[in-house]
Amino acid sequence: MMEYFLKDLFYKLGVYRIAKHYLQKPYLNLVGFFFQFSANVAIRKFIQAMQDNNYTYWLEFGTLLGAIREQGMLSHDTDIDVAMHAEDWHPGLEHILRHDGFKLKKRARLLTGEVIEETYTYKTARVDIFYAYRKGEHLILYDHETTGNMSPNECIRRFGGLKVYENKVQHFDIAPYPFCDYQACVPGNYYQHLELLYGPHFMIPDKNWSLTSRTVRKETEYLARIE
Repeated sequence: MMEYFLKDLFYKLGVYRIAKHYLQKPYLNLVGFFFQFSANVAIRKFIQAMQDNNYTYWLEFGTLLGAIREQGMLSHDTDIDVAMHAEDWHPGLEHILRHDGFKLKKRARLLTGEVIEETYTYKTARVDIFYAYRKGEHLILYDHETTGNMSPNECIRRFGGLKVYENKVQHFDIAPYPFCDYQACVPGNYYQHLELLYGPHFMIPDKNWSLTSRTVRKETEYLARIE
């Protein structure tokens, strides 16, 4: 991916921390600007593909927050976050989405082989699919990040993979919810779900909120690789 190539280049040049500090916000603003051009069509096509092929999915993380709090996308969104049950993943999903114009950009796996996230693009929009693993009465959603101020590729070279975090939420039933003029699927307990992810005041925008504010997000001993 071009994003990883640039991060690796900045790291090799010794300016990764500086570039991250000064360029990350303009970069995200640019990505968000182009994202808006294709976001609605990407949502419609993704929902239709899931329905046509009997897949269970739900809006997750920032996209779910936008649907409930803003009745649409968050103004600063740069991607669409959805989730599926891990047992529903299979290689044929890529073929189904490719048929509707989506392209697989990256796939994150634990070093033990489990797929935890996939990123697809549709024109200028990006869709992140998080795969939820059942653990008793909970679902575990994983995310990953780099170590310190290293680029992703440098982390993989040094440590064998990227740091992995788990987000543990209560199991739930799926419910329909209107989103961007379409009928999407959300957790039936979406209010409690968002409280776990974003705190009791999630209905009030907080410019200081970050992933480190999420109390249910815990670092694991797992490492992830990117395909």
